[in-house]
Amino acid sequence: MIYKDTLDTDLYPVVFADCIPVKGVVRSIIYDFSRNRYTYIPNILFEILFDNTKNIRQLISVYGNENKKYIIDYFKFLIDKNFLFFSQSPESFPKLNLDFETPSEITNVILDIAVSMPMSQHYKSAIEILSEKLGSKYFQLRIYDDIGLENLKELLGFFVDTKVVSIEIVLKYSNKFVHNDIEQILEECPRITNLVFHSVSKDISLKKTGLLQSSYPIHFSSEIINSCEQCGIISNNHFSVDIQTYTESQSLNSCLNKKVSIDIEGNIKNCPSMQKSYGNITNTNIEDIIKLKEFKYLWSISKAQIDVCKDCEYRFMCTDCRAYIKNSNDLYSQPLKCNYNPYIAKWEAEEGYISVKQWRTENPDWKNNIS
Repeated sequence: MIYKDTLDTDLYPVVFADCIPVKGVVRSIIYDFSRNRYTYIPNILFEILFDNTKNIRQLISVYGNENKKYIIDYFKFLIDKNFLFFSQSPESFPKLNLDFETPSEITNVILDIAVSMPMSQHYKSAIEILSEKLGSKYFQLRIYDDIGLENLKELLGFFVDTKVVSIEIVLKYSNKFVHNDIEQILEECPRITNLVFHSVSKDISLKKTGLLQSSYPIHFSSEIINSCEQCGIISNNHFSVDIQTYTESQSLNSCLNKKVSIDIEGNIKNCPSMQKSYGNITNTNIEDIIKLKEFKYLWSISKAQIDVCKDCEYRFMCTDCRAYIKNSNDLYSQPLKCNYNPYIAKWEAEEGYISVKQWRTENPDWKNNIS
């Protein structure tokens, strides 16, 4: 704990390397990577932390002795949260390397799977190319209808001899699924890191199936997901506070960078929700597609370029959908399904919320007031 009489010293406040402050319009956030969480702070505290050239005495001199108590309280708060320590030689503590690097040409893949799996061998070939030749270690399989256990097992069999490390499955719930069947699948495929059953009716007793008591990574949702149109929702439930998301978001698109998607008809896209297709897995080489400048263009649209997002304190933990945007004529417009207004720091469900469009109308000089 820090005490008032220790503040008037030549010590420098040093923020732990894995705790990074990010400034928004109304408030700032400290991204805490080691704990995968975030904490709100006032913008004035961001300014204090950002300027690491001044010791405590100099900071009090800059902000005035009348603000000394507030500075004291801020530092107490930061120490209690394990965000900060003091040192006479802050230069001795290097910053994290925040360069985004990956050896894979493709890092993640979305496969929307048709129920009947008429293209099963093409799925197999695509998975082999994407994982073994292009280096993708992360796959998400999305199944909107009842695929059946045998088809699911066949699909997962395509990953057996690959180097894929993580498979997330978003699967429609069916009363055909019982504990023993799913448990067997998860035991045989330890690559499955998350299994989400969607469209679970509230009147279904999951206890009866035994799935609810499973120790495996199984989750249930009553949300009805029947197409890729449910994609692109921006929510604080989907935030990722980690170094990879943060570093990638600095100069690249946090959703589409190094991603390949295959829609339910086998079309190769940046995202299944997008209209633009670059061919089909039945007749097109995926390796040729990812070399196209047009296909890679969306990869480099960063938060700093996107309207509204660039002013948001959540920008480096949030995904960024370019499939659904508020202005279809502006590729850099705010995500359509984002209902957060960073100019008043409120979500749509919160009291006092108004849309960004209304706020800007009511504040015509808003651009001049944002630093």
